[in-house]
Amino acid sequence: MNRYAIVALAILVASSNAPADDVYLNDGSKLVGTVTQIAGGKLTIKTDFAADPIEIDMAKVKGITSTAPVNVQVESGERAVGKLEYNAANNQQQVTGDLVGQKAIEVGKVTSVWPQGAQDPAVAAAQAEADALRPKWSVRLEGGINGQTGNSEKFSLNGGFTVKRTTPSDRLSFYGTARYSVENGMRTANEFIGGTLFEADITERLFWFIRGELEHDEFESIDLRATATTGFGYYVIREEDIEWKLRGGAGLKHEAYDNNTDETQGLLELGEELRVEVTPWLLFTHSIIYYPTLDDLGDFRIVMVNAAEIPLTNDKKWKLRMGIKNEFDNMPQPGVNRLDTYYFANIDALVSSC
Repeated sequence: MNRYAIVALAILVASSNAPADDVYLNDGSKLVGTVTQIAGGKLTIKTDFAADPIEIDMAKVKGITSTAPVNVQVESGERAVGKLEYNAANNQQQVTGDLVGQKAIEVGKVTSVWPQGAQDPAVAAAQAEADALRPKWSVRLEGGINGQTGNSEKFSLNGGFTVKRTTPSDRLSFYGTARYSVENGMRTANEFIGGTLFEADITERLFWFIRGELEHDEFESIDLRATATTGFGYYVIREEDIEWKLRGGAGLKHEAYDNNTDETQGLLELGEELRVEVTPWLLFTHSIIYYPTLDDLGDFRIVMVNAAEIPLTNDKKWKLRMGIKNEFDNMPQPGVNRLDTYYFANIDALVSSC
């Protein structure tokens, strides 16, 4: 036998003799691998033939033999550290350790098993549940600058911020956007919008919301537009990579104009929002809100925003956000166009999260 065959045989013998745990099942079969834990009525074992760990109902397990000492807990709450040993000849399960000696146990009453030095899976599950319920805060800033010199002088600045607080059952956000432009020494845009939106789930798909918003737009002759609405929404689709929700509500609108006049009206809010993760490096968002007044449904505003986000870093803390915003006012002030459209390309940064 040549030396290469001897080496191959030695590797084969060594691998066949590698320590492994045995899990005996009620149907007479046996799984060989590494038992990583028992928790929640499930046994998890890593095997050579499956890429992912396998979960088995403990009701299907007849016995377990472990090659190394593990932490064991039974229904009574009693704990031990030792090796699990199953004798198939007399169908007896034991745990053997320095502190417990050799003790017979019923495998059906084993509630938890985890490696030495690892965290109790029940404690880990409780911690994960508490973390999931804890509110998550994030702060994002975005901004973009455009300019031109030469035959004409142009400068434009736009940006915004979003502060979000999320839990499994509600969402709170504070937001603001600003736009300022100068062309040949003359202002061509001067607008600020700020607001807050709160949503709380009633069921998995149904939620209620309340929104408040303030707006100043010099070129719409709006000194201040204040709106407050509340109503209900519904998730048509609510998946990790795609969300589509509809909302409808009612409220009040107060507008103060630069000619020292003002008016207060009731209004409706009807809208939709779509978020689609097209690929890991492309996110598409769309929103449209229709605001008709209750006094005259022909007096309405429509605000629509379409945007694409492209991450600039692997952790997605920095993004390039490009899009278009359309604002249509069916009955604007004299001398003001009904449609206002602007394009943006901003750098978006996650500056804080906790």
